[in-house]
Amino acid sequence: MLHGWPGFWYDWRRVLVPLADRADVIAPDFRGFGDSDKPDVPPTEGYTAAVMTDDLVALLDGLEIGEVVVAGHDIGATIAQSLALRHPDRVRALALFNPPYPGIGERRFEPSAQRESGTNISTTSPGQTDSSLRTGRPWGCTSRTSTTTGADGRTR
Repeated sequence: MLHGWPGFWYDWRRVLVPLADRADVIAPDFRGFGDSDKPDVPPTEGYTAAVMTDDLVALLDGLEIGEVVVAGHDIGATIAQSLALRHPDRVRALALFNPPYPGIGERRFEPSAQRESGTNISTTSPGQTDSSLRTGRPWGCTSRTSTTTGADGRTR
């Protein structure tokens, strides 16, 4: 689950646990967001869709995750599309929420455009509390309590 601007993994807090009943779920912070590293480089060098896609692929590789279903909101939808275009073998499906208009170009980096954009995911689940997400991990990450074996023989 890929967050929007100016959010971080916590934007997905109300859907992580309900989804974890059916699938392994991760909601990483993009570089520069939340508690992630914030490299001191120009946005056009260190914060592009390609760079953030590479970060995401490195995370998936590190977690030994092959194919994924990706949900992306706002800037997360841009990264999700980049992942699907650059690594189609890794993406089984996409769910895009409020994807930025592709023709916006460099305008998205201008302060006036950033002030216009605000993200707030307000999906709720009956009885869901934020305290149920305290996983002790550096990103929003939870998993099912049951496991299955995939076609590749790996336990999920």
